[in-house]
Amino acid sequence: MVFEPFVSFAPGRVCLFGEHQDYLGFPVIASAIPLGCRLVVQPRTDGVWTLRTPRLGFEWSCDVSEVGRKVESENPGPAEFLTAGLVEAVKAGWDVRCGGNVSCHVDLPLQSGLSSSSALVVAWVQALARVAGVALSPKALGMQAHRVEVTHFGAPGGHMDHVASALGGTHRIHGDWKVERLEAVGQGVWVVVDSGQPKDTFGHLTRCKSDRLALVKEHGGNWCAPEELESWDQLTEQEQGLWRATWENQKLESWAAADWSSSQLPAWMSEHHAQLRDGLGLSTEKLERLGQAARAAGAQGWKLVGSGGGGCGLAWVPEDKALDVHEAVRRSGAASSWTVREAAGAWCAPWRKSARPALVLAAGKSSRMRNAEAMEDLSLPAAQREMLASRPKAMLPVGEDGRPFLALLLERLADEGVDEVCVVLSAEDHSSEALIRPWIPAGCAVDVTRQTIPQGQTKPQGTADAVQRGLEAHPEWQGSSVSVFNGDNLPPRGAVEALQQTEHGTVAFAREALGLPPERAQAFAVLDTTAKGGVRLIEKPTEAEIDAVRDGKGEVWVSMNLFRMPYQALLHGCQHAPVNAQRGERELPTAVMLAAEHTGITLQILSFRGAFVDLTHPGDWQDLTTQPPSP
Repeated sequence: MVFEPFVSFAPGRVCLFGEHQDYLGFPVIASAIPLGCRLVVQPRTDGVWTLRTPRLGFEWSCDVSEVGRKVESENPGPAEFLTAGLVEAVKAGWDVRCGGNVSCHVDLPLQSGLSSSSALVVAWVQALARVAGVALSPKALGMQAHRVEVTHFGAPGGHMDHVASALGGTHRIHGDWKVERLEAVGQGVWVVVDSGQPKDTFGHLTRCKSDRLALVKEHGGNWCAPEELESWDQLTEQEQGLWRATWENQKLESWAAADWSSSQLPAWMSEHHAQLRDGLGLSTEKLERLGQAARAAGAQGWKLVGSGGGGCGLAWVPEDKALDVHEAVRRSGAASSWTVREAAGAWCAPWRKSARPALVLAAGKSSRMRNAEAMEDLSLPAAQREMLASRPKAMLPVGEDGRPFLALLLERLADEGVDEVCVVLSAEDHSSEALIRPWIPAGCAVDVTRQTIPQGQTKPQGTADAVQRGLEAHPEWQGSSVSVFNGDNLPPRGAVEALQQTEHGTVAFAREALGLPPERAQAFAVLDTTAKGGVRLIEKPTEAEIDAVRDGKGEVWVSMNLFRMPYQALLHGCQHAPVNAQRGERELPTAVMLAAEHTGITLQILSFRGAFVDLTHPGDWQDLTTQPPSP
């Protein structure tokens, strides 16, 4: 049996209420998030399964004919989970004998409390079921994933992670596998904050589960209010802390479930964290510092996420305070942070190898577009100012139908030969993915990945970093050349098609034909084709440098960051691009030059004349709203 290639995706999750309660039989409230595990699965015929995650340097293979009845491991990891998935599939009678090659990308931080391992297992079980032609309901998928990751190894965890990932959305999950759907909380966003400290899963799970189960068994077998426990005075101080935290946390969860729209949710969330910290000993100094910074910047609720001893925290934040919270936690030492809303559950979709993949960079901070003085000079109405302040510039609506600017670019790319696009968004951006979904052109697959902002910084680390994130999210593109475009530019007709004619080149644009204000055009990098050994890109050129690179007709040719390079070469260039001392960024032109140097192939220059649409300042958007360009 040979199957058609496909993608299997499973999201991570955050526990909102009931942390460390599911394995005690209490219900929990959890929500799926957009970050997760993406598998691209392609067929083999020799019975061997392989999985590669290039970004993490992880490789695994297993011959189906050699799997046993059980995988033995006291501390299982990805390799053991993958093998156990095959074992349990074979035990269930699934026909997975064909084998397959799987490329994997996980954009969840590892060992952080967001269920990266469970997302892998859910995506893997879902993939094996599809190969075997087995139709699983979301609940059945969660049960099979729990069997693979937990039951198979006799591990101490519950089933919250697997159910949340398989079902998606926000649910109250009971110990008997019953689930209740809860509506998404409005009037705010979740900000996930990675402390950078790996959590201690097995240490805390063993203590919190084993000690508490023994405690309740010794004192009657049922949890009750501390004042109702006759033997309360016989408990040690630590046992009293465990008992009280368990009782208080189940109360907080039940209050939240009974009134999910309550304005008290953030306060209950923070109290839940206090019980996890004081009663179960799960927080750290760094998580406490990050929580204090988040609340000082406007967060209304805070709690740790996951097994504790490190990992992530979760803040409930009014939407207008989200950027302030991101900046505050980065200043306080957060490794990274994301704005998230609830996400859909695990899914599969057909996949075909892209002939002309592309990255669109849309993670910039849009600081010039949000310049208050520029808005004042243009006398923009309040509604338009709010739009500029709340949306990334690539998502600003143009035309009467409200389509975002990025939709024009995607349609241009699809019309001129691009068949798959990964849009690189900021980790602070929670709205763009939904805004662009209705405008995805036919015949072009579009997905997103997210660029985080480094610790202590206020903006992403440049275009080379953004391209690196996009390439790492698509290891299946290896062997292809990948095009790169800016999300706030619309190239002239024909430029994209011209770029697809080279495997290793760039489009050079005649500066005087760009149709842009001279002061803006003069700031673009210029191309020096007379450089010894090939092409040279000159960033921030002086007048003398510009005059030196004019062609025989006096024309200056500039770069608008339209490149097409082999995947491996471009990834190498991005990984090795240094941080620019003045800008604090790793820049794409530098990465491209390093990529060309790495391959030893001179960058091909494709000359083009035509007008660019550049969305940089508020006036640019004002012009587009009255006279939008055709796609």
